[in-house]
Amino acid sequence: MECKNPIICKKHGFLVSLPEHANNIYRFLIAENPYDNDPTRDWFRVCSRITKVEYNESLHDHSMIICGPAGDYDDAVSVHLEKLLLNLTYFTYVWGGFESLVDNLDLPECLHQRGKFNKVAQYLLTKYETEFKLPQYYNNLVTLLTNYLKETPSFGAVDNLYTPSKCGGKSGIGLTLVYKIRNSFAHGAFEFGEPEEYNMTKSYHTRIIHISCRIILLTIQMLLLATHQEDNIEVELNSKINYDEEAMPALEFLQNLHLRDYRS
Repeated sequence: MECKNPIICKKHGFLVSLPEHANNIYRFLIAENPYDNDPTRDWFRVCSRITKVEYNESLHDHSMIICGPAGDYDDAVSVHLEKLLLNLTYFTYVWGGFESLVDNLDLPECLHQRGKFNKVAQYLLTKYETEFKLPQYYNNLVTLLTNYLKETPSFGAVDNLYTPSKCGGKSGIGLTLVYKIRNSFAHGAFEFGEPEEYNMTKSYHTRIIHISCRIILLTIQMLLLATHQEDNIEVELNSKINYDEEAMPALEFLQNLHLRDYRS
């Protein structure tokens, strides 16, 4: 992942890694409901423990002799697709956890537009935006995603991807955009792209899926804040860190769990 942009830089960026981000959601769900077996949190637990996806473009190529340039191309495709498939795998579990969470919430219907995600957008507008600021870097991620989509023709025109929800506000913009991206590969319309060195234009597919994961995880944080703002829940501190306190207020945790410099 490109390290020129501190929003998405894996090593030096402002945000924790995607697996750690998912694990922090899991930590909250454990604190929220420590005794019952909640299948929702398993999506985030599994996501947070995925470390790699292996892909070999040459695996079923039985040619006895392969020219050097063709072999180099296969190697480049393997690297490109391993990164993309890893992020698609993360996205699958993040999205599954998101849908499971929403299904467990009794959200009121939106009178202007039907559908699960319009209900979420409306709920965030009325219950989240009235009490909290948008998560730090949320707007940056939405802008970055929009810019990458403009540079990736296979996703189509951004105007066609993004149709604002009549039910939501600023907190639902990212969800509306990511929902359309998710449909592209859920319905077989997604293109996997080419390695940058073999493409006339830059390939941003991996970054688009990566940022989409982030936006859904931040949307989950907003949902959890909206639904638990009056609950007295505490989250256990990370056992690797030695603090005097043993737990922290859930509202503080939910507002900051995506930040690298937030020690939890």
